[in-house]
Amino acid sequence: MAVWDGLIRLTHWLNVLAIILLLPLGIALWQQKALGLSKSGVNWLTDVHAALGFVFAASLLTRMAYMLAGPQGAGHWRDIVPLDAHRRRE
Repeated sequence: MAVWDGLIRLTHWLNVLAIILLLPLGIALWQQKALGLSKSGVNWLTDVHAALGFVFAASLLTRMAYMLAGPQGAGHWRDIVPLDAHRRRE
């Protein structure tokens, strides 16, 4: 039995993949002179970095919206935040 449903798994894996790709791209852009990147290379890296940033932001916003408005279950905000005595004991 799966703990997380498909949308939660998808958004988590998109976030992981986006972060794994955004970090080296950002470092490459930061160190572009040391790496000797051409202007067209920098432009391409910037475009890819920006597109991945939009994917990350969309995935994050989708997960947050699902956490607030999705069905009750393991990914709902009420199951994450221990508001009642039963949840605090758990």
